[in-house]
Amino acid sequence: MKPVPETAKRKGPAKFRMPPLPYRVNFVPELKLIIKEAKYLDRLGFTIPETALQIALQEDKFHGYVRDLSLKLNRYDALIKSIAPVEADLLTRQVANLQRTLRSGFTPLNWNSQRVPAFIEAVQKALNEFQGVVNQIQKSAQMISGIVEAISTTVLFQPADFKRDPRTKRPVFTDVGSFYELVEATRTARLNDLSQRYKSIEPLLKKVEEVVASTASSASPLLSNYYAYWEKRLCNAMVVMVSTSLATFHELLKHPDCAPFCRAACLLGGRDVVEIGRASCRERV
Repeated sequence: MKPVPETAKRKGPAKFRMPPLPYRVNFVPELKLIIKEAKYLDRLGFTIPETALQIALQEDKFHGYVRDLSLKLNRYDALIKSIAPVEADLLTRQVANLQRTLRSGFTPLNWNSQRVPAFIEAVQKALNEFQGVVNQIQKSAQMISGIVEAISTTVLFQPADFKRDPRTKRPVFTDVGSFYELVEATRTARLNDLSQRYKSIEPLLKKVEEVVASTASSASPLLSNYYAYWEKRLCNAMVVMVSTSLATFHELLKHPDCAPFCRAACLLGGRDVVEIGRASCRERV
């Protein structure tokens, strides 16, 4: 015999890894066949072996176990698939706790054992707790996403801001000062509204932190990737808002309905300006 290396002696059993989704109930299919044949033989008047008879008499319990376990596993599959990648990173601990409950179902378990109802009850409780956390996180994420969407779709100055002539439906142009006040007022009003929505993001993130990390510091290390995700989305939304607003304003300047865009009153004074104007007039004559 060859000597066993010291490292091999110390190596423990391989850590159990959850198999990939989906999960299905895998009671031996022969049970269904035994139940079916026992029922048919009984109707024909044949003597049924005691073991087969006991299995057939528990048909309702067997099908109930299969149904309950299948519902729990389908629910687990749906919950895991509904989690976004950034949420999966956030819910690492909660997913591990849920899988720890499911793990006992991957060990050999007699379908007639009293452990089956206990396992079903434990899985049901774990799924309820996990779904509560997921629902809270996704609800907050949906509200934050709505704020981000509102920022990205806002145009700070729009054609509808112009006063229009009721007869021609064309914009009524004013002097430069009034035009500036109009632009500034509409821009400020929209930014103030977005600012109030933006401030409501912090309580939503704090609610997620309370659910995931049981803290309310707004700076939990467990949410570092989650914070970075929303910061990036907000930054992108503001870039889209500014670029769209500038493009819209530039298009307004060139639009036929906006020519002239506004009136400018100029007052020329000074001896040099007057002399140049006179010289220009003599040249024309």
